[in-house]
Amino acid sequence: MRDNNFYTALPGIDQPIHKAGFLGFKWKDWSIGAYYSEQEAKSKPGIYFISPWKLFEFAYSPEMKKHYVSINFYSDQFGLTSPKIVSRIQTFGQKKEIDGTFYSSISSQKLEFKLTGYRGKSEDLFALDPDRSELKGKAQLTRLGIVSNSYFSLEWIRAWNRPLEFDLKQSDSFSSDILQLLDSEKKFRQDLDPSSKRWEIIAGKAPIFYDFFWGGILLALRNYSNETIGRGIYYGLVRKNFTIEAGQEWRINGDSITEGKWSFRLNEFWNLEGAFLFQKEGNKTDSLFEARTARDETSLIFTDRSSSFRLRLLSPYIAFTVSHSRRKENKNEGIWINLQAQFIF
Repeated sequence: MRDNNFYTALPGIDQPIHKAGFLGFKWKDWSIGAYYSEQEAKSKPGIYFISPWKLFEFAYSPEMKKHYVSINFYSDQFGLTSPKIVSRIQTFGQKKEIDGTFYSSISSQKLEFKLTGYRGKSEDLFALDPDRSELKGKAQLTRLGIVSNSYFSLEWIRAWNRPLEFDLKQSDSFSSDILQLLDSEKKFRQDLDPSSKRWEIIAGKAPIFYDFFWGGILLALRNYSNETIGRGIYYGLVRKNFTIEAGQEWRINGDSITEGKWSFRLNEFWNLEGAFLFQKEGNKTDSLFEARTARDETSLIFTDRSSSFRLRLLSPYIAFTVSHSRRKENKNEGIWINLQAQFIF
């Protein structure tokens, strides 16, 4: 089971866990057994199962009634060369409260389809002013994108947020009639609450100039859910081992942003990537900041920070990440540096 306060950026390394012990049987690449964990399986042992290539992984704690499921599909493992298919699904949690991520990509030499999804803590999706308590709780994100190597792209993004709620059933301070009335009021407010669908964005880019060697000049259009339209101009360059994109967006409500991202794949295993975002002081609409979460995956963060920057070096043996952001009003700055190394022995 996962440690909620830490993660690993190294590819192929399992999430760090609390103090735990495992006892199982292994035959070739199959593995099955039981485990102990000081957090999830202290009085009752949990069970786990791992298939070859880690195509399917499963763990369950009867004590906490929590599960973890991971499905990893790579077409090249099955001898399929074209199109290239990568699909990863991870879910964890209890029966009525399941979190997780989904990533799927189908790509050829000229076109790529991407579908990603997220459900979990709002803090992982919204990097906003701490005083904005309406965006604390559970969040969900769905993202569908189509990208052409000639720089055409189309993207649809929708995000929801569900604020944290007080559990009435666990309270002994109210009578059953009052609890029933409060529960009805809560359901009525949920039906009227617009925060359950915070965002819906449709975006597209098209080249007005394109050259394989020099790159392309792109016109961009974003339609935000609050009836705000953003128009932008970007420069993009795509190669086999690296991509660069940077530009400016102006919105009809007076907002403007400058953003960019890059990825340099030194070889099959080493990758240097980063992104930046600068927002004009007084922007009314939160912006999207794209950060790479794995070798082939990216995630979106909704932020009102005046500036955000991220740089990461990723390899099989070392992962180095530097993140910096500045809040828009009080100008407080934050920097986060993380270094992880793997020693094989």
